Amino acid sequence: MNKYFSNYYQEKAVIKLINKHFWKSKVGPISSLVLPLFLMIVYAIISTDNKSMLASGLSSFFSFSILPVALITLPQMMVELKSSIILRKISVSKITASKFSTILLIYYLIAIIISNIIILTLYATFLNVDAPKYFSEINWGEFFYTLIVIYIISLSAGLLLGVLIKKISLVLLIGFIVMMVSVIFSGQFMPLIVLAKSEPIRYISLFSPISYALNFMNNVVVSTNSEYIKIWELLGYVPIKEIPPAYEGIFDFKHSFNVYDIADIPVVNTGNYEKKIYWIEVYRPWQNILNFVMPYLFSMLFIFISIKKFNWTSR
Repeated sequence: MNKYFSNYYQEKAVIKLINKHFWKSKVGPISSLVLPLFLMIVYAIISTDNKSMLASGLSSFFSFSILPVALITLPQMMVELKSSIILRKISVSKITASKFSTILLIYYLIAIIISNIIILTLYATFLNVDAPKYFSEINWGEFFYTLIVIYIISLSAGLLLGVLIKKISLVLLIGFIVMMVSVIFSGQFMPLIVLAKSEPIRYISLFSPISYALNFMNNVVVSTNSEYIKIWELLGYVPIKEIPPAYEGIFDFKHSFNVYDIADIPVVNTGNYEKKIYWIEVYRPWQNILNFVMPYLFSMLFIFISIKKFNWTSR
């Protein structure tokens, strides 16, 4: 019984320590709310009447709610603790490296979930009366599944950064770079269709572990625009001769995830332009498979390295 209470109070003390340092670092808690809110305001202004632009930013709102906490606040706290004598005191208790890491990850997971609930509430508020319309277009089962995948890969990456890096300035810089690279390669800073047209970026993005999970969410929330094809045809755009098979959800590994768009295509040797409907492969079948599998593989690798390399001091 004494052993049970001893473990309980030690774990409780670790939770209090983590909580204190979480709020001490203003970057993560504030940015996880301020960044998505700022983006919502910008998207709402651009959307004007129909809110379509605001709705298209859903994955970005969640990414900027999760990544600053996981990739900046979490590793920053670990580096600060390693630089003090606090972790050395914990090391002589019954709290092992794996138990400390588990408590840390659970705390930050709860913090991120609370942040996401607030973001979803703000998103619905900005959509206002259009919220039921846009919410009905989302497969919420698939959405929450991809959200869990993002939690897993981002928190395991943050833990790895905190374990391997010894300087606070360096962990902040690297955390920020990893976050920005992840959102850029997942098409959250520019139209996804623009990235899909670049074959080099298609393959370079494979080196960004967190981008796989963000791509996974894109498959759920990004509109393929297929519902506009008939309207575009009525407006005089040249129809598509052969429409590819429809993508059937995040567990469809046989078909490409395609997005439809319209453009004025120059007619050869005439100087004229032809209004045309076209489609482009955003994620090919092999990419859909990688987006599903790689976050788990990277997460297991990151956690394995973190436990092996965990050190109670920065020396």
